[in-house]
Amino acid sequence: MSSATAVDLSESKQAGLRALYIAMAIVPTVIVLIRAWSRALLPVSPTSIISTKFWWDDWTAFAAAAINIAVCGLGIKLIDLGLGLHVQAVPPENIEKFLKLLWIIYYIFDTGTAVGKTSALFFYARIFSASHSKFKYALWLVHALNVAWLLTILLCVTFMCDPIRKAWDITLPGKCLNTGILWTGSGVTSLLIDVIILIMPLPMLWKLKLKLIRRIQVVGVFICGYLVVVVSIGRVVTIIQAGTQLSLDPTYNISTPVLWLGSEIAISVISVSIPSVFFLVQQVHRKGFWSIVPTSTNLRGNSHTGTHDHLRDEEDDGLVARTHNYPYLSQTKATAEFSGANERQESIAHSGIIVMHNIEVV
Repeated sequence: MSSATAVDLSESKQAGLRALYIAMAIVPTVIVLIRAWSRALLPVSPTSIISTKFWWDDWTAFAAAAINIAVCGLGIKLIDLGLGLHVQAVPPENIEKFLKLLWIIYYIFDTGTAVGKTSALFFYARIFSASHSKFKYALWLVHALNVAWLLTILLCVTFMCDPIRKAWDITLPGKCLNTGILWTGSGVTSLLIDVIILIMPLPMLWKLKLKLIRRIQVVGVFICGYLVVVVSIGRVVTIIQAGTQLSLDPTYNISTPVLWLGSEIAISVISVSIPSVFFLVQQVHRKGFWSIVPTSTNLRGNSHTGTHDHLRDEEDDGLVARTHNYPYLSQTKATAEFSGANERQESIAHSGIIVMHNIEVV
């Protein structure tokens, strides 16, 4: 009772939480629409294993954006039920509703987190796997790890209380796992997968035969494209700091971890869409706004159903790369040569990041 009287019941984090959820619903939605816009303008490489503009990395990014909107909407409903207030200041009839909705959000949030990771992995597949069979197998391994993580977390959420209903009805006899342990385990394992996804392409990017500063720039683009790792770290740190207090004052002490949770899927959607945003920004800078407005003319210009003209030879660090005449493609390219049976050359465009494989016959 003494601890209860020491609590300032006027304390509230609701305003900040509400603003965050609104922002995290709007910004990623705008970014993913820009991604779709950019993808509609980008050409399909004639040598790519992917024959369509929109592929699984796009569809999973769109799905993650939709899940993010659902999480933000339910988060605002949690605020209406008392999230951000001390539990003593929450109307008693709201407690069960709050805990039940929080239990439901666990499922949606974890699913959205896994879908965001899946989008990043499919993006890597779009870029690299055609010429790197070992990397392709590594991608499927991380896909399996991601699915295993999701299924494990969903099972833990489902059976964290015995009986299951006790997760939201605290009057029932029974027992539950410590919420802090569940959240910490989920956050740490999710962070490990994020780190794996972040570092996967770095060895191949670093082997690009470019000047050091150019290599650093290309690697930097990929690192910036997966900033969700920072959010994952923030989530884990705040959960560990909260410790057992999460269960003692759930509506208030859970607020700070929820600030990070509310950002994770949103930042994931933004991160995996950064290359597409770069493309449109560069295009507007070089050719003006009207160059990115979809028209029948430029959409036809992006189609590669017939023969493909070679534009020119580009020299970069003594290497010669044969490039295709792609409209809307930045002329700044990072070119690399990989030795192997197929004698391929790879060209990574800074805008939209497209990899093209061309066999030079000497």
